[in-house]
Amino acid sequence: MGDLIKFKRVIGHLAEQLKIGDLEPDEEGACYLAFDEDLIMKCAALEDLNQVEMISYVGVLQGDSVDILREILKYNHFWSDTAGANLGITEDDNTVMLSQHIDMDFVDEDTFYKSVEVFVNAMDHWKTKFPEFAKFAQDALQQAGAQGVPASESYNPGFMMGV
Repeated sequence: MGDLIKFKRVIGHLAEQLKIGDLEPDEEGACYLAFDEDLIMKCAALEDLNQVEMISYVGVLQGDSVDILREILKYNHFWSDTAGANLGITEDDNTVMLSQHIDMDFVDEDTFYKSVEVFVNAMDHWKTKFPEFAKFAQDALQQAGAQGVPASESYNPGFMMGV
């Protein structure tokens, strides 16, 4: 089965589970989701790598960032506080990103749903570490036109990483 077809199937199942209606990847194979309007993620099929990618903005580093960079590196070490995802910064504007890639060979509807749940929990955790995340996320939501998922109704991102 083609990776994009499989991706569409697992995204469709995710949308059904979250009760948000139809969710279709755009022409680049990406979908945007908002959880409680301040947790925004991008899911994309990377056909050439046979992977699904999940990405979220965390915040923008301001001023002297050595302590924050040290913390990011510390938490990336063996994914100790990222639930298997990675933190990184963009080269151009010091945006902190949380990302995770999943091999499509190991993705089915249930494992994808669980992977998204764990990733959203990590997003929620890192939101508290970067106070400017809320404004940054709102800007990203408006730009991406993300579909909103009210957590109180259909998704409870209970924190699972134990931090």
